[in-house]
Amino acid sequence: MDIVDLASDIEVAERERGLQAVRRQLQGESRAECADCGADIPEERQRAVPGVQLCTGCQTATERLRRVYA
Repeated sequence: MDIVDLASDIEVAERERGLQAVRRQLQGESRAECADCGADIPEERQRAVPGVQLCTGCQTATERLRRVYA
């Protein structure tokens, strides 16, 4: 890997970090506990889904209800 490749990789990583920060600002902070049932929300889910409010179980149930009543 040469210096140009390294610089490009660094630029891409910085841009991605910036995008993640903007997503968090737009969607609010992720919750550590589910807003519906109070279950812990894993840190991996909090990082993957900026502004997450529900655990996977409650999120799935909510999406099913939306499909039924849509």
